[in-house]
Amino acid sequence: NALRHEKDKKKRNRAIGVYVAFAIVFVMLVVYSFMIAYGYGYLGMQNAIPGYSIAICSIIALFFTFIKTNGFLFAFKDYDMVMALPFTTGTVITAKFLYMYINNLIFSLCVMLPMCVGYAIWAHPGIMVYVVWFIITCFTPLIPMAIAAAVGAVITAIGSRFRFKVFVQAVLSLLLVAAAMSLSFIFNGSGSN
Repeated sequence: NALRHEKDKKKRNRAIGVYVAFAIVFVMLVVYSFMIAYGYGYLGMQNAIPGYSIAICSIIALFFTFIKTNGFLFAFKDYDMVMALPFTTGTVITAKFLYMYINNLIFSLCVMLPMCVGYAIWAHPGIMVYVVWFIITCFTPLIPMAIAAAVGAVITAIGSRFRFKVFVQAVLSLLLVAAAMSLSFIFNGSGSN
């Protein structure tokens, strides 16, 4: 709507800039995913590509859902207006989860499909592998979304009991991200040993 109906050139240019930035990120993600799969295949490790693609998609879905959970699911700005509509709370929550799922599915497709092409170049799988790969691509974002939403709900519940709830929620989120990064470094170090 900003591109079609906006008369202010500054706002139109800002909207165009956002779309161009998203396009660049998606192209980079597709190329990066394909090059990882191609590199694994080149090194003779094509059997690791399916698991690696699922892991990348899960991490992306977990990260982006966790970032959006507090602001999008629990503290959305138009709460009064949305709750005044003739919809049940379950319908509103389902619509918000569906929106997050579609966003994560786009990232999943940008990672899994190029990796499938890289896998196909080196492994030459049967047709059933492509069908299973597509089904897994559609279901991969669901579990990380559920985990991130549950963790976000816990952080929101803990933070709401304090006077400076936004500050407490931000600190808890940063601590959780730091703990996750520390665990990944620990696992990488133990794996290399």
